[in-house]
Amino acid sequence: MLSAALAALRRHDLAVAIPLLLDVWRAVPDPRIADVLDAVSARIDRPALVAPTQKKLVEAFAALVAAGDPLDQPRLAAAIGGTRSQQMVEQLELLLTGWPADPRFSMPFLALLRRPPFVGSATQSAWRRLFKVLQAYGDVRVEAWLPTLDFDEILARDGGIENRAAAAEFFRERSAATCAALRKKKRAALPAGEAKDLALLLELARPAAEAALVAQVLATPAADAAKAVLGDHLLEQNDVRGRFAALQRARSEGALTPELRKEERALVETHGLRWIGDLATLVQPGSLEFEGGFLSACAIESDRQGAVAQLTGHPLWSTVRRIFLAGNAFPETLLTDPAMKSLTQVTGIRAGPGVVRGPYPWTEVGLLVRDAGRVALDRVEETLRAFPAVEQVWLDAYQVDPEAYAWLFRPAWARLRSIGFLAATRSSLAHWVEVLLAEAPAGVALELSEFHHHGYLFRLDGERRVLDLRARCAWGRKIVSFGDLTAAARPLARTLTTVRLHDRATKAERAAIEALLGPGGTIEAVT
Repeated sequence: MLSAALAALRRHDLAVAIPLLLDVWRAVPDPRIADVLDAVSARIDRPALVAPTQKKLVEAFAALVAAGDPLDQPRLAAAIGGTRSQQMVEQLELLLTGWPADPRFSMPFLALLRRPPFVGSATQSAWRRLFKVLQAYGDVRVEAWLPTLDFDEILARDGGIENRAAAAEFFRERSAATCAALRKKKRAALPAGEAKDLALLLELARPAAEAALVAQVLATPAADAAKAVLGDHLLEQNDVRGRFAALQRARSEGALTPELRKEERALVETHGLRWIGDLATLVQPGSLEFEGGFLSACAIESDRQGAVAQLTGHPLWSTVRRIFLAGNAFPETLLTDPAMKSLTQVTGIRAGPGVVRGPYPWTEVGLLVRDAGRVALDRVEETLRAFPAVEQVWLDAYQVDPEAYAWLFRPAWARLRSIGFLAATRSSLAHWVEVLLAEAPAGVALELSEFHHHGYLFRLDGERRVLDLRARCAWGRKIVSFGDLTAAARPLARTLTTVRLHDRATKAERAAIEALLGPGGTIEAVT
């Protein structure tokens, strides 16, 4: 069957190759065959499993399990962990009773354990079933992977967990029990005559040409040509990442339709964590942004010192341009390592004595300091001096009078070309705009936003002629309205050449926005 699977892969027939490989692995659970299955299944291009309610999602999940198509496995794996624990129990029970042993669930389940979406005692049924599936499926690779998980460190990331020690002990016990059960399973050996076909399968599943092209992109991350060549190669191999690269190229060319944007988002949701490889142990899943098919921006859990040390110098960092620190720690060694070839923006930095030393080369930084609900402005000014190359900065606006930042407008900070303030309240927006228009030097762009481009946005270009507005964040939550934003922009009435809308406005809201435009001014929709 390996030779038949090899022939099917050579003609890019996944519908034949994957069932054959699964049959071989179920008879002989060799980890190398599991690796081939993981690599080959990455080429499956089917839409993510979505539904209007969690109940409907479980029903759709059950229908796919009942259909039993091996090419639906990536969709099934991606749907687990995105629901409440009770629905996860139902999904895992469906796998236990209706889906034959499949090693392709091992890596997604390990990713869930690295970032458990819930850990309370009431959710233990879901995790017991997850370990039960791992045990029942019998992937030998799990024996090596599970002991690498430090559940004390993993659960320490969530400060709201009650009885964290007991939760960590639960996960350790289930991991140890799963590994012990797997060690007891009897495993057949792959016949010696199959070794050649297996070697060819491994080569075909992970071709040297692809590895060389990836290495070229990581060596020269600014070279778009290298990414284009890799994307074309992946398309020829029918790899779903090739399709994603093509969509990203269309985005860069302004040719992405709403339907294609939806497809692009679905591919990131389904495959994004797998595409970033080892970095998934440190990166927050919902923060992934890609450019040219490679990770360009993310939030990292900077307090996880073990993961930070392990991933310092990893070559996949080379394409990352923007990092948000989702933790209190400042991982200087990671951020300043030569592997960070593209890094220009670091935000979420906790300002204060001894937190950062500098000088650092980044041109865009964001500082956060909250003491008893107020910003320690002396720490902000002191810390900002560690970034002599900074051209764009984001600072706290929460419970702060904008006039307290007067020091930013002195000649010492003349290199700043853009200044942003985070978390200004709805009631204070107009005051912030009034003060900034009066105090900020000409040529400096001004921005007010909820939190590093999430939530509302009010951004005025340096010439004071173009205004960007957004009232909603990506997932629909609304903190301020277009009415609030246009009220804050009244000093700009009849002066703007362009207002760029980053989400939909009602007819009445558009009428108020139009009042900000000068003669010949236009409203543009930003997608």
